[in-house]
Amino acid sequence: MIKTLNEKFVNTWVFERELPELISGAKGEVVSRIAKNLEEHHRDSVNIFALTSHAEVILHQRETELPDDDEKQAYLSLLRRALIKN
Repeated sequence: MIKTLNEKFVNTWVFERELPELISGAKGEVVSRIAKNLEEHHRDSVNIFALTSHAEVILHQRETELPDDDEKQAYLSLLRRALIKN
């Protein structure tokens, strides 16, 4: 599973205050598209997104809505669903 995660996903974070600069293209076209998608779908302080290589959102999950009983397993299940959708 770890090998798949490392090959298929990039784990990162973005400060909301940095979105306008990123959207403007300061870090390139791909980053700009990703930042636009984040701004459109941003709802909570911690959101989990799965995006295609073309920066299209294929999965969005609020971290606060993950089941409390086993957050680690819920997160891995979420990533598995993203793999299936992509």
